[in-house]
Amino acid sequence: MRYTILILAFITNIHFVSGQDFIYPAIKPKAKNIKDFIPTDWNVVDTVSGDLNKDTFKDVAFVIENRNNKNLKPEQFQHFILVIAFFDSIQNQFKLIEQCNNLILYNQYQTSAWYEGMQIVNGILEISFYKGGSTDNLTNYKFRYKENDFYLIGADRNIYNQVTKKFQNYSFNFLSKKWSVSTGNDESSAEPKTEWGKLENTIMTLKNYKGPYSWEVSKGIYL
Repeated sequence: MRYTILILAFITNIHFVSGQDFIYPAIKPKAKNIKDFIPTDWNVVDTVSGDLNKDTFKDVAFVIENRNNKNLKPEQFQHFILVIAFFDSIQNQFKLIEQCNNLILYNQYQTSAWYEGMQIVNGILEISFYKGGSTDNLTNYKFRYKENDFYLIGADRNIYNQVTKKFQNYSFNFLSKKWSVSTGNDESSAEPKTEWGKLENTIMTLKNYKGPYSWEVSKGIYL
């Protein structure tokens, strides 16, 4: 019996490693367009453009997905890469600024947050994730380029229970180091209640961020 348990544990470990052991390709440092950045066996999932570094030229941010994801088993992670490139007006091409392999992760066995979309607003890169079920979670992250890195400057997280109709709307401001939450019920005539708090952790970059709800910004509050 002891040897049977050891064998099963060994097989399980191999299976787990095979699901996680994935080598991400290195994105080209320069390219004329988005298409030229994309590695073999990868597809574009989403793309946005806008000025991110205040030079008046349109930069690009795009998400790519590995084509072989369709062959993955349910317990294995799908693989995505977020790529950000700035336009170089002198060389008339795009320059790779950020390759983020950890931001977007999903598998069918985990209640992972789905990538919802992104946009560039006033030089800020906004990235949204949705996590559904009886309770919906929609979170929007705001990153600003500064000192050769993308810093998280704000976020909004809206939680809604489809059954009870209760909601919690969080707002995080990492510049003022404050957060607030408004709670209420869509079926109640009472005004929502708002509470304020101070953020304990305020510095996070896109490069170091490990994905939705992985960072404890204050005691018991994850973003």
